[in-house]
Amino acid sequence: MSPLVAAVALAVFVFGAEASAALAQAGWYVTPSLSVAGEFDDNVFVSSTNPKSDYITRFTPGIELGYKSEPFTILASSSIDSEIYADNSDLDNVANRKRAGLAVKYLPYRLLTLGLDVHYLETNTPADVVLTTGLQLARTRATELDVLPAATYQLTAVDTLKGSYEYTRDTLEGSPDNNTHRIRLGYARQLTPLDTGMINYRLSLFESTGASTTITNAPTLGWVRQLTPNTLLTLEGGPRFVDNDGVVEPEAHGRIDHTFKVAKVALDYLRSEAVVVGRPGKVELESITGMVEIEPLRSLTVRFEPGYYRTFDGVDPTARVYGFVLSALYPIQSWLSARLAYRFAYQEQGPFTLHHDIVTLSLDAAYPYRVSP
Repeated sequence: MSPLVAAVALAVFVFGAEASAALAQAGWYVTPSLSVAGEFDDNVFVSSTNPKSDYITRFTPGIELGYKSEPFTILASSSIDSEIYADNSDLDNVANRKRAGLAVKYLPYRLLTLGLDVHYLETNTPADVVLTTGLQLARTRATELDVLPAATYQLTAVDTLKGSYEYTRDTLEGSPDNNTHRIRLGYARQLTPLDTGMINYRLSLFESTGASTTITNAPTLGWVRQLTPNTLLTLEGGPRFVDNDGVVEPEAHGRIDHTFKVAKVALDYLRSEAVVVGRPGKVELESITGMVEIEPLRSLTVRFEPGYYRTFDGVDPTARVYGFVLSALYPIQSWLSARLAYRFAYQEQGPFTLHHDIVTLSLDAAYPYRVSP
């Protein structure tokens, strides 16, 4: 273990009990954090023709500060990834990734919840901003800004209303910028102790530099059923109307979760629309993902997350991505943890195929400090 990692572990161990007690109280908080990681990437430039591997040492200092209480919480956060490459030293940078966030939650009274989430990411690996598509994109500077205000109102003991507006701006160096606006409205009613029905509506507007604007409307019906005490089924679907050409596309989501004595499992299917950074307009997205989580030893959590993703009906040829994430998390203390992750992706797009393997070992520490009542 490096001296830096050892120092972080020692500091967190000594002061952790005080921090844990402070978190239970309302007040102003400052939470500095530090992650130290070693990573092997077998395709650092994400190339289908000439993959190059490298070993990366990453330091991620961060900070979160703000006020926490039951009726009102506001938290601002920021972090950067400083990376050192063993072979491709021209990629070394004190800030290969920059992140910033703002989270606000306010309960003006017990039936109404207001929220605001803002996230900003600047990165040299565009796959970071297309996580829902699974796509592996060539190394290029990309940014994403996401702003999401939302409100939830408990109309009655069994009726809930939800509404939100989301604005997303994606940029990729040398490519068109994308601006996406989404309005979501939803109504949920608990029909029986085991069943909840939903009526949802989403209006989406896609703007891209140099391309026509696309507007879609997606009314859907949903149903949530507690099949057994350990099994939850979620189904939602409906038509999606594309205003530009009168096309009707399917919108569907299905998920089943089950908890065993020694494991949690889930299977998820999604057919929807998405945006690919640097590409004009929207694409169709179909994905099948799963999750298996077990705890083979006390406090050791192992998770396996396989996935299949298909993006089509965009300006690029249809892309298919097969991949998985295998990870292990061991909390040394509640505020200090060790992580090991292996990520694999195989992508087919037109005549090209691409393999990408990443293995990461990290030590993550965060120390919350209550500065005032």
